[in-house]
Amino acid sequence: PARASLMSGRWPSSTNFADTQITQWSTNGLPLRFDLMPSKLQEFGYATVGLGKWNLGHCNEAYLPWERGFDHFVGYFSQGVDYYSH
Repeated sequence: PARASLMSGRWPSSTNFADTQITQWSTNGLPLRFDLMPSKLQEFGYATVGLGKWNLGHCNEAYLPWERGFDHFVGYFSQGVDYYSH
């Protein structure tokens, strides 16, 4: 819920992510109707880079970081990966 709130600027209850877990097999993500922080920053001319765990949906191309406002993204799409064994 915190990542969805930070990226969308909305309360967890309004993002439908308050009780949602995105796993490798999830068929949902943070709803596409929300403009995310990186896309807003791009409107003002900023270059955007995401590093780390995305975990906001990866069920199809529209949910991926570079479709949601990141120029570049390096990291993982979902939970279950740690930085020590992967």
